[in-house]
Amino acid sequence: MLSIYCWFDWDDSTTSVNSLNIIKEPRKPWTEYIPGEKVLAKLPQFGLWHGVIVEIGESKQELTKRMNERQKVQAGQSQTVKEIEDNSSSGNFYFKKFFSCI
Repeated sequence: MLSIYCWFDWDDSTTSVNSLNIIKEPRKPWTEYIPGEKVLAKLPQFGLWHGVIVEIGESKQELTKRMNERQKVQAGQSQTVKEIEDNSSSGNFYFKKFFSCI
C-alpha cells in the first residue's frame, strides 16, 4: 500500500510531517488534497488540530528535510531582522546624541 505524507503548518505556529490519514475534515480522496488547503487533523496524543497543508509527498524523509531547511532559513531571517533592529536602534541613539550636542 502506498503511504502518502503531508507537511503541515499548525495554528500554534508549529510544523510537522504526518500521514495523510490523520486528516479528519475535509474527508476526500488523497488525490484531491492540495497545498494551502486548511484541514482539521487528529494528532496522536494531542487531539484535534487546525492546520494548513504545505506539501504532499510519498517520502516522509524528503518532506522532513525540506521542512527543517525552511525552519533554518526562517531562523536565519529572524536573526537578521533582529540584528537590523538592534543596529538601527543604536544608530538612532548616536544620531540623537550627535544632534543633542549641536
